[in-house]
Amino acid sequence: MQRIRRTESDAWALLTPTLQDHVAEPQPAFQPWRLGSQVYVAILGGCLAVTVIAVANARMLRVSGRGQAIVIATGVAGFLVTLALAGLVLGDGAPEGSGVALQLVAVLAWGAMYLVQRPADRVYASLRAPEEDADEQYRSLFGAGLLAVLIGGLPQLWLVAGVAP
Repeated sequence: MQRIRRTESDAWALLTPTLQDHVAEPQPAFQPWRLGSQVYVAILGGCLAVTVIAVANARMLRVSGRGQAIVIATGVAGFLVTLALAGLVLGDGAPEGSGVALQLVAVLAWGAMYLVQRPADRVYASLRAPEEDADEQYRSLFGAGLLAVLIGGLPQLWLVAGVAP
């Protein structure tokens, strides 16, 4: 059996820094939006509006391509369910408040989008300075959310009204 001889230089090699060649990941160009704020877009604008916001936010959070595809598929499925449900609940004999069911579909779709974005959002929040105010880590969704509600919500409203008997 051959003995391994350790030299003094081997011992010092254990104490040398190993991350000296490591390049830190650059800061994101844009701050993402709070995940909880996206529910307002879902309630007011529907599945199309919240899908646009969630996909943009997933890109800012650097969610994987598979995760972004799941967000898009969830939004499309929610929109199709909304159209199918509109034909059922918005008819002439529909009970009062049946339109809330359409908003519920958008909120359920947002919930799935939230779960896809949450791990990346936690990583984003943990990499920020802990002494930094939590509100300053995220940017406001007011302008983009309002635009998404107008641009995404109006076509959905038009399509739902066209599907309803």
